[in-house]
Amino acid sequence: MPDINFDDFSKTISNAAETVGKKTELFLEIQKMKSQIHSAKRAVEKSYKDLGELIYQRYDAGEGVDSEVALICEDISQMKAVISDLKEELALKRGRKICPVCQAEVAAESVYCMKCGSKIVAEQDDRDVFEEDEQEETVTEPGEEEKEEQGEE
Repeated sequence: MPDINFDDFSKTISNAAETVGKKTELFLEIQKMKSQIHSAKRAVEKSYKDLGELIYQRYDAGEGVDSEVALICEDISQMKAVISDLKEELALKRGRKICPVCQAEVAAESVYCMKCGSKIVAEQDDRDVFEEDEQEETVTEPGEEEKEEQGEE
């Protein structure tokens, strides 16, 4: 059986533990720095977003913006309209409707929005309008009105 030098073995284990400790500390420092970089990038992105929203609000309020910004703002307006249409279509498929004030999805029978409290005006279904038009277009034969009036008296 070979002779084991426990002093050398102990030193090797101590060196390995020290190396692992240093690498772990370095790893943690790197992760902390990566996290700080990520947080700083998120803060910059939020600032860009806030800046963009501020410029868009000014555009939407009719304040003058340069032509490049106006083009981007027009694209945003168009996309907002598309989003609104899609949300309304989705709500209809779910048997719900969209609050005209806060854009929240509410139950189809709701009179008030549960999110903002606004009154929701009941919109007539296209079929109801069509049926009303058909009823108005009913033509009576000449003389029938006189017969009905005489029968009522």
